[in-house]
Amino acid sequence: MPDSIRLTSPAEFAAAVPSLIGFRPSESVVVVYLEADSSHIVCTLRVDVPDDIPDLAKQLLDVGLRARSLEALIAVYTAIDATERVLGLVDALDTGGLHVRDALLVHADRFRSYLCTDDSCCTPEGTPIPANMSQIEVEHVAHGHRARAPSRADVTARFAPRPDLAPSAEEYRHAAGLANHPLRVRCDTAWQALTTLVAAARHPPTGAADVIEAESTVRAGLLVLLCDIQVRDHLLATVATQDAAARIELADAMVSLALTAPEGVRRHVAATAAALLAITGHSPVGARELVALADRESLAQLVESSLDLGIHPDDIREVFLEALPEIERRIADSDSAA
Repeated sequence: MPDSIRLTSPAEFAAAVPSLIGFRPSESVVVVYLEADSSHIVCTLRVDVPDDIPDLAKQLLDVGLRARSLEALIAVYTAIDATERVLGLVDALDTGGLHVRDALLVHADRFRSYLCTDDSCCTPEGTPIPANMSQIEVEHVAHGHRARAPSRADVTARFAPRPDLAPSAEEYRHAAGLANHPLRVRCDTAWQALTTLVAAARHPPTGAADVIEAESTVRAGLLVLLCDIQVRDHLLATVATQDAAARIELADAMVSLALTAPEGVRRHVAATAAALLAITGHSPVGARELVALADRESLAQLVESSLDLGIHPDDIREVFLEALPEIERRIADSDSAA
């Protein structure tokens, strides 16, 4: 989140939540962790409205500890009376060291505070949520994120596989020879292919058959190369070295590649795409959809665990950055042995 983003009022908070998580939630608890003694956002977590308060409180406290946050705002999206559970959650978090500044009920485009007892301030029918685009929505779009979706289902629909757009068998046969190149060449070729796909996404083909065919050939080559774990790890670590805007573009290109991959190689590419989304924090929902497509691939399981634990994207990215020198050493050793 850009440093300029801060929340200054309950109305601004209620308006901002869908932009923070990428969609309009329902039957959800959204927790926005804040820097101590400020209104700057550290990270945001969404969970289903719970039955088990102690387990949820422990999860939220663990995330706050990892995020080094001592304060939070809560928004509860529900059509049922969850007052007792919400107040129990607030008490458990306060007792555990995470101070809840406010907890809002959001329903039917109105909000009110669970913690405010002044009817002149927080009327039973609630206050209308501002209809104009929030500051956070504007910042997200400006920094390359998608505009918020109407629902979580609309987000998941973006991550449905499109094998009908997969490269042809002939293109795969042509690309198969890439697997025989030295490891350094394979790693460099994979990086060049991914950046080529980013450039193509910025300037989509106008319909010229040769341009479309060239892009499809690049995709086929990258799909072949990503079946090699060493190439995949080098690509992930290289993406981690890029700035935030570039990481988002690279992650989007990898997601597109995964969704248009044939079933035989989809799991490897989906796991890679899930890891890139985890590094960027671009779409946790999308990361989970790709984890499912990866079908228990080991990297995907690690991504899923990091999401379950609420590990911050910067911390995930740091893992890949720290691994890069060792990855480079192994590439050098492999090429020397060859």
